[in-house]
This record gives sequence, C-alpha cells and structure tokens, in this order.
Amino acid sequence: ADKLTAMDGSKPNLGIVTAYNDMLSAHQPFERFPDVVRKAVREVGATAQVAGGTPAMCDGVTQGRPGMELSLFSRDLIAMSAGIALTHDAFDAGLMLGVCDKIVPGLFMGALAFGHLPVVFAPAGPMPSGIPNAEKARVRAEYAQNKVDRQTLLESEIGSYHSPGTCTFYGTANSNQMMMELGGLHMPSTAFVHPDTGLRDALTAAAAKRAVELARSGECRMADVIDEKSIVNMIVALLATGGSTNHAIHLVAMARAAGVLIDWTDMDELSSVTPLLARVYPNGSADVNAFQAAGGVAFIARELAMAGNIHTDVTTIMGRGIEAYFQEPSMVGGELVWRDGVRESLDLDILRPASNPFDKEGGLRLVQGDLGRAVIKISAVKPENRIVEAPPPCSRRRKTHCKPSGTASCSATWSLSCASKGPRRTACRNCTACRRPCRSFRTRGSRSPSSPTAACRAPAARRRPPSTSRPRPWPAVRWPMFRTATSSAWTPRPGF
Repeated sequence: ADKLTAMDGSKPNLGIVTAYNDMLSAHQPFERFPDVVRKAVREVGATAQVAGGTPAMCDGVTQGRPGMELSLFSRDLIAMSAGIALTHDAFDAGLMLGVCDKIVPGLFMGALAFGHLPVVFAPAGPMPSGIPNAEKARVRAEYAQNKVDRQTLLESEIGSYHSPGTCTFYGTANSNQMMMELGGLHMPSTAFVHPDTGLRDALTAAAAKRAVELARSGECRMADVIDEKSIVNMIVALLATGGSTNHAIHLVAMARAAGVLIDWTDMDELSSVTPLLARVYPNGSADVNAFQAAGGVAFIARELAMAGNIHTDVTTIMGRGIEAYFQEPSMVGGELVWRDGVRESLDLDILRPASNPFDKEGGLRLVQGDLGRAVIKISAVKPENRIVEAPPPCSRRRKTHCKPSGTASCSATWSLSCASKGPRRTACRNCTACRRPCRSFRTRGSRSPSSPTAACRAPAARRRPPSTSRPRPWPAVRWPMFRTATSSAWTPRPGF
C-alpha cells in the first residue's frame, strides 16, 4: 500500500538508511525502527521505505585482528552506501539510523551529497549502566598480570556490555551523538535515551514526522543546516566534553564533504579557548547515563551558547537558532512533551558551568615537534603526567663518549609535553654520539637533510642525504604523499 501511495507522488516519501545488524549491541535496536517510522509517517499522510543498508563494524570487536584494517575504510564505504540508497531519486527526505564509530561520519558524508533534501539523524541510545568503569579496569589490569583467568575477564566484560544499546563510555560512538546534536541534525536531547523505552520510540516517531514536515515546507535542508558555523559548533561540542580523538580524522573528512576546509591546527586553536565542561569516562569515572542525569546535552548546549563558545545564529532541523537544544523530552500522559533543561549541573563532578570549568582549555590538543604532529586527549591525562623526561637512547658501544671530562652521565634529555608541544630534545653539549637518534629520524624522512633543526646538529661529515644507492628504511611508496591543487596525481611531499 505504501508503494502505491508513493507512486502517486502527492505525498512525501521518507527514505530510511539503516546501519542495522544484530551482532553489535549499539545497532541491534534499529531492527524495529523502520516499523516505528512507517507507523508514525502514516499518521501525517506520508510514506516511508528502507532505501538501503550500510555495514556497521565495531573497533572493539575487531581490535587486534586483521578486520581492524578495514575499519577506517568502512567509513567511506558507508558514505557510498548511503549515497547509493538515496540515488533512486524516490525520496523527499532522509532518516539516518546509525550510532557507532565510522557509521555516523559515513552517513553524514553520504547525506551531504543530497543537500537539497532535509535529513534527520535518529540514534538508538545507550544501554543501561553495568559494572562500574573502575571495576572493569581493575579486572582488565589483573588479567594482563595473569592474576585472574579468562573466564573472570569474560564475565566482567559481559557485565559491562550486557544489553542492546551503545557502550556507555564516552568514546567515538557517543561523541558522534554529541556532535549530531550540536550540529542540529538530531531532535533535541535524544542522544542518551535508552533503547526499548516508550520515550525512545516517541523520539524516533517524532524524528520521522519532523522529516516529513520539512519535506513539505522545503525548509532546513541538509545544505541549509550544515555550513561553517555548524561545523565549528560540532568541533566545540567535541572539545568541551573531551570527546574521541578519532574525530581528528573524521571531522576533517566530514567538513570537506560539506565544502569546508579545516585541519588539526583549527581544532587546536578552538580547543585553546573552549572550556572543558564534562568529565565522562575515560575523562572521569562517570558514564554517559550519569552525564545525562546530571544535565546532559541540554546543559552543555546552553552553557556553550551563553558563554559565546558556539554560534547561535544557525539553522537546525528545528528551525532557526540553537535555543531548541536547551530543551529535554519527557513523556506526560503518554504524549511527548518538551521542557527546558536544567540550568545548574546536578553533579559538579560530572558537569560544570562555563564559569567554573574543569579546565580552561578543551579536551583535545595538538602535539607537534621534531617527530611530527599528533592529537592527544589531554583531558584524560593527569596534570602530573603531561610532561615526561627521559635520558637519550645512547648505544652501549658509545656510552663511553657520553662521559667526557669525568661527568657521570650524558646530559642530554628527551622531553614530551602534552600542552601543544611535541617531542623536544635538549642536546648534550659534551658529545655528539647521543645525537645519532636525530640523524636517524632525519634520514628516515621526518626532516629534510637540507634544513636540520637545532636538535639535529650532527657534524656535516656525518650527514648524508637519502640515496638510491643504499637501501631505504622502508619502501619509497610509503613515504608521505600529497595531491596538489592543480593535479590529481599523487607526488612525494617536498623535503623528503
């Protein structure tokens, strides 16, 4: 009947792209979502069809196995799958069902290829809390030390991840939901509502009805919602809550799909002025359920907006402005209603206002130095562990050279600072033998021989640039590559 109605062309037809599988707890609830959606849209005179499905894999399941090598690649496959699903040109709006690491970024990128359509994202929600994170960490540590057997470890893991829904720690999956909320693609405060509840079903139905409403009005299309300001809001939401470092990779690609260019430097500069408002495991001991109970996304959105850390003049699926995301849903008499979220944190160990943050800087920072660039979740690193110093790796046969003039040991040190700095080396003034590591890094392609740094002052006679006459440390095809703006060909990066 729905297909016959859709063929008439007079009523909106909603295309569902689902990442359902029943192997992963986070995606198992999506099995029944299409039925909830179909019933909801029929009530408003529309139809809905499952346009297509995407793969959904879990890094935690594949970790340490060959399948892990496909994890990042799956994001682009998911983007293509979403694009293929909507390519039939039979839909007036899209509803994206996804939660985990690569799935939401892939769905986001695929949906951007159909910017003329309104698109709503609907999550499944987290599972109820299981074994506390501290207890889970203790069992894992004891297993690593052979103090408990594998059966004890298995029982602990089953007690931690015990029912349908997303894992309750604040990893990439739950960071996805935070970004979709502040990016304006969720119904407000839907990220952390448990699956298989009346409220979750009501929110899924409301998301479907909202997509139909937008299809009829022609407002709040994907291209209207996602722009430079919404991308910044997504980044700030991630930084203010100490979200996943995986998004240092995903956000660059997601923004590029929207025609916005960002890089790690942009993220670091935003982090330097973004307050850290949340402590959720692994940034703290609480899980996302405790985070939601303390005030959740509505509190974060209000605090960031009132402090001027996010753009409020944005378009979301709820209309113009970010204020709708200061609200929370609840069920009253069997009906879905919206009310203002809390204005004060209900647990200052989990959530704090922008006027009294856990840290004046965001949870992710850029680390850069002689060895390159990286992103670190500094909010999960204790202050006393943010600077590490160690003696240089002098070889045994050269150790005698590290004791000139009767000194007891080499005076050189390696230091690593997490506060926007990377590995730095203080060279020994008494010898040159301990400078060998710097020369090794340089000849392996991390620094051009023609532009040695102050930490790479090996004697000129000992320097020799890479040559085709001697074996390279690794195949040349693995050297850093880049694509120029005027050519699609991949060429070696200058200076290597």
